[in-house]
Amino acid sequence: MKCGKPLTTAKGVCAACTARPTPGPVAEREDVRAANSPNRCPFCHEDVNKETDEWVACGACLARHHRSCWTESDTCAACRAKEFVADHAPRRSSPLKVAAAVSVIVVLAAGGFAASLLLRGAEPPPLPPVKTPEVASEEKRPPPPPTWHAPRHLTQEEEEELERATALTIHAPEKASVWLERGQLRMKTGDHPGAIDDFSKSIELDPGVAAAWYYRGFVREQSGDYFGAINDCTKAIELAPDLAGAWCYRGIAWENAKQYDKAIFDLSKAIDLSPKLAIAWANRGMSHALQGDWDRAIRDSTRAIKLDPELAMAWRGRGFARDQSGQREGAIKDFRRFLDLSGPDDPYVRDVRARLDGLGGAR
Repeated sequence: MKCGKPLTTAKGVCAACTARPTPGPVAEREDVRAANSPNRCPFCHEDVNKETDEWVACGACLARHHRSCWTESDTCAACRAKEFVADHAPRRSSPLKVAAAVSVIVVLAAGGFAASLLLRGAEPPPLPPVKTPEVASEEKRPPPPPTWHAPRHLTQEEEEELERATALTIHAPEKASVWLERGQLRMKTGDHPGAIDDFSKSIELDPGVAAAWYYRGFVREQSGDYFGAINDCTKAIELAPDLAGAWCYRGIAWENAKQYDKAIFDLSKAIDLSPKLAIAWANRGMSHALQGDWDRAIRDSTRAIKLDPELAMAWRGRGFARDQSGQREGAIKDFRRFLDLSGPDDPYVRDVRARLDGLGGAR
């Protein structure tokens, strides 16, 4: 449910809907490896060295954060998740290795070629080179959830980032990763056609990267190309079956295409994979409401509100279900809360005010 559509179209994401909560902390799994998460901390925007830095990985989007950044923000800077699935500390030599190294140093102090050979033998195997964004391979990794941004003027920092990313597409046009990175920047700054072009180029160069399909599907869904979004998210799911966001946004696309049973199926799968994904609960609630199932609609919307009290669309969805089921006082409360959270440019504001007037709850 994106702002700009009538209430009954249940658009997927409005300006206030940026939360992407996560499941509780679990042991790292083979099918969802934190080592495959992005190499840049979304809080400080500095690289995360997965071998030498202290870092944690978000439980839903697997974005790696410096441990100090996670502690400072107490949440995932990419999707506002509250919990993580991996906690990594830099490798340290065991006491035996330290003792062996000290012994070798003592021998080396006495001099001699044999001592230097012992010292080299005592060193641990060299770490693999750290991959920078300029040379990173197009690895198959679950991407962080995207956020919808309206077109706007760029800040100086964003202009510099975009110039750097553009330079990379010129320097290494054969690398899918550089087009994927610039596509994410364009998506962030509201250049949706440009983002789709870059994601398409990344897919052309390496069709096996789920992130490119996922992000292009997200932008297409938010742009109203629902069946294009369904196709892209389907491909992302084939490549990464546990990618909750792909199930979520395919479900939202089905919802906007008025295929409510399919929407509920996909959104339920997203909830199974990421039980704290508030946007999935809110949209499943609206799909239930659009089928006239007010009880399930209220239940799912209430769950979304508990997960993210700032999710304006969840308050509006529950208010709609309560209004339709005759719960006047609850509907007035929910609609008022929506107005408190929504921005002045939110196109749903007029509809909600009209509903409040009809309920006698205008203020």
